[in-house]
Amino acid sequence: MRWIILTVVLAALCLGSVGLYRVHLNRQEAGERQAPPQEASKAPIETDSPFPQAAARNFSTEIAQVLRSLPDADSATRSASMDFLASLPGDAYPAIETASNDKQLPQTSQDILRDLVPLYKTRAARQKLSRDQRQACLRESLAAYEKYGHKYFRWDARVKAALTAFYQSDPWPDRTPAQDTWLAKTMDRLVTEDECDDPIAYFTYGLILEETHPDPAHNPAPYEAFGKAVELAAQKHWPAEWQALFKARWLWSDARVTAGRIHVIKPRPTLDEVADYPASAWPSSADKLDWAMQIIERQPLDKRFSFYERFHAAMEKSLPGGVEPLIFTGEFYTRYARGAGVADTVTPQGWKLFQERLLIARKALERAYEQQPDNPLIAADMISICMGLGDEPAETGRWFDRALAADPDNEQAVVRTLMYLEPKWHGSPAAMAALAQRLAATHNYRGKMPLALVKFHREIATYQPSHDAYLARPEVWQQMQSAFESYLVLFPYDRHERTAYAINCVQASKWDLANAQFQILGDQPWPGVFQEGDYNYARKMAREHAGK
Repeated sequence: MRWIILTVVLAALCLGSVGLYRVHLNRQEAGERQAPPQEASKAPIETDSPFPQAAARNFSTEIAQVLRSLPDADSATRSASMDFLASLPGDAYPAIETASNDKQLPQTSQDILRDLVPLYKTRAARQKLSRDQRQACLRESLAAYEKYGHKYFRWDARVKAALTAFYQSDPWPDRTPAQDTWLAKTMDRLVTEDECDDPIAYFTYGLILEETHPDPAHNPAPYEAFGKAVELAAQKHWPAEWQALFKARWLWSDARVTAGRIHVIKPRPTLDEVADYPASAWPSSADKLDWAMQIIERQPLDKRFSFYERFHAAMEKSLPGGVEPLIFTGEFYTRYARGAGVADTVTPQGWKLFQERLLIARKALERAYEQQPDNPLIAADMISICMGLGDEPAETGRWFDRALAADPDNEQAVVRTLMYLEPKWHGSPAAMAALAQRLAATHNYRGKMPLALVKFHREIATYQPSHDAYLARPEVWQQMQSAFESYLVLFPYDRHERTAYAINCVQASKWDLANAQFQILGDQPWPGVFQEGDYNYARKMAREHAGK
């Protein structure tokens, strides 16, 4: 039984994180639409309003204000100040570095900032990499629209404005709700009022929906948008590599929708139609890796190796000498190490294959790490292999430290290491608690590090006679409440964590706190946190019990 659970866990751990989701796609049949001669000279329809730019921040001033309050601060204020200082975006790196060398500051303040400099140096580099990739995606998308797209005066300016705004703005948590609303409304108008029938517009619509709307596993909207891109690209004879990209992205979204039990029956692309998509012009190799793994996941077990081999060959062709094929091999062999069958039906040869395949994965990822030690995905994947092979905590800890060195906001590494340390695997409650406390002490809420305390307590609660009674213990609840509320002060628009806080309040019978969160969430909780139908019942219970 332990191996059954371990195999399921390894499968779950090897998925990338990624995305957030929505749509309304009743459209007329796509077809080439020409502007009537009498309309051809009309001016293009512009977007209703310019994209709302985020207010410029003066990080030097913000940091100075916080530092001035530190010398005489009480413990709560000091902790909140540290939360702020450790959770700024990478753009704050120059201000942090400059302030760390300010001799006019007290020595304690200089020491605090100097300790933060490595974190911000890495965070700034990761932020630049993300922006460079998004800029490259923008260039490819605009070039494809100009070369292959269906340009038409009714939507031409709006398509370009939406593409530019989407890729030039930072994703969560730095894009504002007003920006998300602008993107959603602009794309809604494109596909409803303008009746835009351009494939790249629908493809981008799907990506926007995933970044601005919650939980793809409970919302078919991105799937519908990507499916429309596939349909239109075929009708308009887009190049094969772009059609393969659209189909691959559609399959990836379809896999997630199916997992959420929203079944939309449409013809699905075959392997031959999508196998070469890694060679497409899409510049994000991380996307290609993630999409490939999700596509393989939805295939029957006996076909997964065929998909892997074709995808791997395409990656090697399009990314010669790159680490992506090695990472892909590592993730694939970790995810499908044991094969099919429950533990009692697996032969000794099956268990031997389990070990052999994990060793193949380890060898590939070690080679990848030699080439690119600053890639946080590699070290995080190695934690999963350590878990499967039963490596000693010291070896797992070494890869965990490497993962955080490559990306101090590496939440996946935290999740995997906490799981490794669970009592049913290779650790103990004391080991889990020590790691959670260590992460809480970083004050890095941007990376959700202190929320490891929540993950720890929720897991330990499953070992208790009463899950909810454990959460309600004063010493447990104090840690969980502090982590959630400190996080939501800094990132108040994160509906996923606010919904998670609400359900924890309900389970711990903290009705006043639950009611306050429900009032903020209203009718827009993050899907999938509460079971279907439970959210409104919990809201009602919180209203009735609040104040008593």
